[in-house]
Amino acid sequence: MKISTACEEIPDFRAIRNSLQILAMENSQLTQVRGDNLKNLTQLQRLSFVNNSIAHVADDVFQGTKKVKYFDITHNRLTCLPPSLFESWKGLKEVRLTHNQLLHVDHLFLGRNPKVRVVEGSKGPLGTEPSTAPLPLRNNH
Repeated sequence: MKISTACEEIPDFRAIRNSLQILAMENSQLTQVRGDNLKNLTQLQRLSFVNNSIAHVADDVFQGTKKVKYFDITHNRLTCLPPSLFESWKGLKEVRLTHNQLLHVDHLFLGRNPKVRVVEGSKGPLGTEPSTAPLPLRNNH
């Protein structure tokens, strides 16, 4: 499901929670990701919040949503993300964080599957360009 309207809040997806696999809330006016409307989306695999004005993501917003493989929250106003945000996503393959104000993201991926590809970078305080190389997430022995 792709939503590209001027949404300021996340709609209620609970009625389709057992069938929704792709959610793209792009080019909207979201300033935060919070509440119960994204909880327990049991089949959700792809999640995108590209090009909003998101400055805050609640730590429990995806509670019960465990099958996410791809997460994209590029082009927002994030300065930090909750440390436990990605913990329940055991099959996570790629996270895109570019064009935010994030200073540190390494702690979000400590102990995770080394195959998770994290695309990070910023035009923010660090002034770095986005990197497309996977981050070394842990030592490979």
